[in-house]
Amino acid sequence: MVQAEVRYPGTCPECGATGEWSGAQILPDGAQQLGWDAEFTCPTCGTGLAACGGQPPEGARELLLATGGAATLLLAPDTKPPAAMRVLRASLGLDLTSVRHVLEQIQHGEYVCTLPEAELLARRMREAGLEAVAQQVGHGA
Repeated sequence: MVQAEVRYPGTCPECGATGEWSGAQILPDGAQQLGWDAEFTCPTCGTGLAACGGQPPEGARELLLATGGAATLLLAPDTKPPAAMRVLRASLGLDLTSVRHVLEQIQHGEYVCTLPEAELLARRMREAGLEAVAQQVGHGA
């Protein structure tokens, strides 16, 4: 399993106290879809919550990138652009102009995403017969 973890503030639904969620973007082994798991324990009343398999809260991806480090997708130098573009279009839902831009970013090492996102793209590229590897590129902002 590949995951990226983050902590972010939240409000207890029982008592209204401020606490901290612990969330993780996950890509289970063999999975073809990202997931989101989060837990919250209220420091005031002790209420515990868990949200498994849901959608991340707004801003979570940016927070993951800022606190957990960025990742990128590495493609073999001899990767045929049309094959890579087909995978990117299907995976990211991009139009032709946007997919060209993303492929250029990947080729120049400028494409930034979370590690689970990079691994999911790498898996899909490998399934299409392309050499691809997800790589962590840094920690912190």
